[in-house]
Amino acid sequence: MTSIREIGHSGEYPNEELMRIAGNIALSYIKESLPQLHIAVSKGIGRNVVGSVIGRPEDEEIGIDKIGENVITGIIERENLPLQVYSEHADPFIGLREGAKLRAALDPFDNSSEYKRGLPTPVFTCMSLYDLDNNPLAGAIANLETNKVYLSIEGKNYVIDDFLKGTPPRRIFKSERKSIRDEGATIAMYTGSNQYSSLINSQFRDMINNMHIKGRTFANGGAFIYGPLAEGAVDAYVMPREPREEPDAGFALAHFANLTSLIVHKDGRRELYKFDPSKYHEEVDLFVSAATPQLANEIIDFYERSLLA
Repeated sequence: MTSIREIGHSGEYPNEELMRIAGNIALSYIKESLPQLHIAVSKGIGRNVVGSVIGRPEDEEIGIDKIGENVITGIIERENLPLQVYSEHADPFIGLREGAKLRAALDPFDNSSEYKRGLPTPVFTCMSLYDLDNNPLAGAIANLETNKVYLSIEGKNYVIDDFLKGTPPRRIFKSERKSIRDEGATIAMYTGSNQYSSLINSQFRDMINNMHIKGRTFANGGAFIYGPLAEGAVDAYVMPREPREEPDAGFALAHFANLTSLIVHKDGRRELYKFDPSKYHEEVDLFVSAATPQLANEIIDFYERSLLA
């Protein structure tokens, strides 16, 4: 695999080569950030508030967020990488102003609000890398407590059950769920903030009521959810008023799992989701990422009927 030093600042790279290089960057980020973040989480370090999140009045930047950002900054400087990194705490981004050949979206510490409060919620660090046309190339999502890592490398998704112990990677695949009415259907929706839980209650009450009695709603989500989606543990992620920076940091796993990821606009238009750094701190009316087009459309139909009620 190509060294990340070989990307340089000049010349063009075919997409396959960029994918290899992006994969190496994702691995380097996890190798350097996970040990530090795992120790910090185990000790409860970095719960102090250090700033706000652009466009997110309900969210805050806490001390532990800085660890991941410092790691990627160090990699960029050490390897002389032509990389721009969009992070929810960076304005506008980390890295090169000009001459970049790759972009990355980073959520350095997902579920920070719950961590700050001392709630027993899993926490993650997430990164996806893109070419200059904003096409996904590679990504990584790490559980900072269990050291489970999801990787999207050279167009395939893998999981490593304990990265720090060196357990071997294994391929993972999305589910083929087509309906919320199936017995095993699991739908994720983040309800941690009341601004979201109230919307979900009004817009998706009918959908939840129509799920099988053994179906599950998983009350969490964000950048990390694309790992469980990519391995089929979750069938769909559904969020009204979703900030774009949430899917952007985990979207490589969604893309290479061949999930159906859509924006639904207030006027009813449905649009395939795509990373767009010019809109990084914006939100969408409704975001759905589902295992199949049938499941995505069924969920959206419930949503649209709720708006007419």
